[in-house]
Amino acid sequence: LVAAAGAAVAVLADAVSFLFAGAVVTTIAGGEARPEPAPTRARAELADGLRYVFGQPYLRTLTVWISVANLFSSALFALLVVYFVRELHLGAATIGWLTAVINLGFVGAAFANSRIVRRFGIGPTIAWPFVVSPLVLLAIPAAPLSFPLPVLIGGGLAGTFLGFLMNVNQLTLRQAVTPYS
Repeated sequence: LVAAAGAAVAVLADAVSFLFAGAVVTTIAGGEARPEPAPTRARAELADGLRYVFGQPYLRTLTVWISVANLFSSALFALLVVYFVRELHLGAATIGWLTAVINLGFVGAAFANSRIVRRFGIGPTIAWPFVVSPLVLLAIPAAPLSFPLPVLIGGGLAGTFLGFLMNVNQLTLRQAVTPYS
């Protein structure tokens, strides 16, 4: 869309899609009963939550791992399009379809996830993708300047596949070990 109509139109289309989604959500019938207001003790609840998270070994480890991973992956993804444009000289349309193809790794992982977890267990399905995915990201600077797309596609598909496995399963584990109040 950026290539066809310009960045402003693409941003406007994105905003309109959110407005449309919001309008559709408001048409959902049969709302839930409103809960009784409870006295809030935000500071105490925050302290309780932090004490639980850092006292529970799985949650403590996941919190540290995911925090570090999010810091570095956010920095990487903030610079990725700049690198694609300035260093690899990719156009907007190429970046668009490249992103679409790379994101198919998420779809593949969604279909394979339950089989992988059954085969290897949830712990290894979180840990190994977390360890291997940064190595896969090395495909980005390793891509040859003359024809980077095959390397970017391969590395991108592997990266999104591994990222899905790590993220969905760490969220599942968090939910499984966190008590509901």
